[in-house]
Amino acid sequence: MKTLIRLFFAAIIISATAAFARAETKAINKVASASVVDRYIEIVAKGNTLNVEAIFSNQFTQQVANKGKVVQHNRAQVIGFLKKQPNIQQNCETAYTMIEQGNDSAIAKVEMQYEGFTRVEYVTLSNEGGRWKVSQVLSTYQ
Repeated sequence: MKTLIRLFFAAIIISATAAFARAETKAINKVASASVVDRYIEIVAKGNTLNVEAIFSNQFTQQVANKGKVVQHNRAQVIGFLKKQPNIQQNCETAYTMIEQGNDSAIAKVEMQYEGFTRVEYVTLSNEGGRWKVSQVLSTYQ
């Protein structure tokens, strides 16, 4: 009977530890992906282009939808554009919300409020070997 009780308590401790570890991993993922979104906003809206390459995945694409047309840009085009405009701060207020957060991917909605219109970007993040990267951006205007 004592052995059965010990096994029961050991199972409870092991399952509690595993649950805590999963919760801790999820919390770390949220912080890491959010810091990449913060860095993305710093680059795009505030012009801080130092190490801009580090946050974009190798397969990065950007799609800009405006007035019924969609224009697509690849990683090299976006990074080249951003590097040509260092320290240029956009005249906008920025905010974001995490729409979805998983262990390997996340989606954030970034809003840049200008006078008269809002640019909304849906930023997809991928966990690539333990490092969060921006893999896709879909931009729209409201």
